Amino acid sequence: LSDVGASPGPSLFCTISGGGGKARWEGSTASLVLSLCDSAELEAFTDHMFVFSVTNPDARQDSPSVSIEATGGLMPVGMPVGKDSMVKDTTSAVSNIVGGGEVLWVIVRDFTTSEIAQTSPIASAANEIRITLVGSQEFSPEVSFTITGLVESIIDTATAVDDVLTITTTNQSGTAVPDFFCTDAAGGTSGILRNATDRTKVSFFLCPDKIIEGLEIYVISLGVTNPATALNSTTISIEINAPAR
Repeated sequence: LSDVGASPGPSLFCTISGGGGKARWEGSTASLVLSLCDSAELEAFTDHMFVFSVTNPDARQDSPSVSIEATGGLMPVGMPVGKDSMVKDTTSAVSNIVGGGEVLWVIVRDFTTSEIAQTSPIASAANEIRITLVGSQEFSPEVSFTITGLVESIIDTATAVDDVLTITTTNQSGTAVPDFFCTDAAGGTSGILRNATDRTKVSFFLCPDKIIEGLEIYVISLGVTNPATALNSTTISIEINAPAR
């Protein structure tokens, strides 16, 4: 376990070998064991705070029940020795997720809404493909997105320069947000990038200094021209590409 910093004053907790600022993890019981150093004591009616770092798992998980128990030594009169449930922060917003401060609650970064629609089904008509996205939590520029299943002949009609498709992006209030999506993490060109080998696929990043706020609505619009003949709708999907760890 990483060092545990104690406040106020010097380290309160030690390992059996005497190392300060340490705690012991008991994997068999999923317990963090904190042993007071020989010269330390927990003063009555005084807040004692310590922190330690962990890495969240890749999969979703609910916040577990957490309890605290005091054992051993000379127990003060009236001090409970049984397990006492700890109060968890279930209301604070962390990373724009309400309740995100609830300990060890883990959600997978995804879209609560990912919809695609069009403004006209008429043959040969000008059309606008509209992609509506709502993130489950905040997205920052290191994450990229890939949309697959688009019809090559229709995407060919979009305004583009060197496979960079021109788009407009609006936020939840309907206000245009210029230079919101870019072709690479470094910024590149504003717009979305068509795949050089699979022409039914496009990808895009958030432009530098741009953030998708959790549970906010964003709409990407792409102007195209419908074909002159009838065409069935295709299966379209979006993928979130997390950066390598």
